[in-house]
Formats: sequence, structure tokens, C-alpha cells
Amino acid sequence: MRVLPAGGWDGPIPEWPLIEDLGLTTDRETRLSKIADLEFLAEDDELAPAKRARLDQKIAAERRAVALIEEKIGRQKDLEVSLWEKLWRSPQAAAWQQLGWTRDVATYARLSVLAEMGDLKLLQEARMWSDRLGLTPKAMRALLWVVSDDEVGAKRQQKSGQAGAASAGRRLAAVDPAG
Repeated sequence: MRVLPAGGWDGPIPEWPLIEDLGLTTDRETRLSKIADLEFLAEDDELAPAKRARLDQKIAAERRAVALIEEKIGRQKDLEVSLWEKLWRSPQAAAWQQLGWTRDVATYARLSVLAEMGDLKLLQEARMWSDRLGLTPKAMRALLWVVSDDEVGAKRQQKSGQAGAASAGRRLAAVDPAG
């Protein structure tokens, strides 16, 4: 059995180990290259006005596509970092740190974010990674991980329960008509 801290991992959060989404960055670079090619063609002084207008429309469409890709990259990164920080404050993070599962946790975060952003094919993959990382009760049992009891909180609750019972007893005695 591996006992995990109820309050979560309080050590340093590792740096994000993965590169930017390769598919998105490649698409952005391809479109930027296409824009440069189209702009070069549009510089021709002998270009017919109708052809120049079509080139300008294509350039504008490619610029919109690049802006959309950059927005998607930024949102994906923000969501990944947010989930990453949350995951590394969980009780399971204590085990991940000891096991060196930094890239595994990052892979799960990326898959979860991509699924959230609409790639539903990756949802099943993210669920499998969540089991591997012990993020569900069933997976924790399989990994023989348990979260330690919050002894301070339990004692506080026990004391407040005893105090409540004692004061309830006093109240009953104070209103007892036989007494």
C-alpha cells in the first residue's frame, strides 16, 4: 500500500515537459508560408485587377486561419497549464513524483484538454490515462494507493460532535420538568 497525503502534494510543481501541439504549429507554419507565397505573387505590377482581388481574398482567408490557429494554441496551452497545476496538487501527485511520471501526467493533461476542445476520439484515451495515473477510486485500488486520513480534521469533527452532544444533554436537563 502506498499512502498518499490527504492534503495533496505540496512539493514543487514540475515544469511542463511537452512541446506545443505539433499538429497546430505545423498547420500555422504551413499557412504562414502560403501567405508569403501569395503576397509575393500579389506584388506583380502587371497583375489583372480581378486576379489581384482573388489573391487578396486568399491572403485574408489564410490570415484568418492563422489567427484562429494561434487562438487555439493559446487556449490549449492555458487549459493544459491550469489542469497541470491542479493535477500536481492532488494526493496522487506524491506518487507520481516518486515514480517519475511527469511526462505521463502531461500526456494525460494534453489528451484531456484536446478532448475538451472537441476531439472526442481522444476522450477514451484520456479516460484510460486517468486510470493509469490513479485518478479514479477503482484505479487507486488497483495501484494499492490510499489517501491518508485527515487526522486533524477527524479529531476536530470528533470534538465538535462531543461538544454538541454534551451541550445537547445540558439543554435537555435544563428543560426537564421532572427535575
